[in-house]
Amino acid sequence: MTNNNDIEIPQLNFNEEGELIITASPASSKHDFDFYEGKWKLHNKKIKDRLDNCTEWTTFESTQEMYRVLNGIGNIDNYLATLTVCPLRACR
Repeated sequence: MTNNNDIEIPQLNFNEEGELIITASPASSKHDFDFYEGKWKLHNKKIKDRLDNCTEWTTFESTQEMYRVLNGIGNIDNYLATLTVCPLRACR
């Protein structure tokens, strides 16, 4: 990572209770993530053995389904995957 002083850091604003005030950008809308809507088949990769200098990857498929709720101001994502888990690192 390089040090770049050209990136503007937005000012943070807090209310009287010390809670962060979040204001949407002028270009945002409730439809910003509508491109995820529907049912999708995903191809995933996962490192086989974490924190053990492992370089072997396992691939697996999953599905993701997103649908809108609350008249389109919210959405629900269901991510479904089946993985084989090796208890206590017994699969080495």
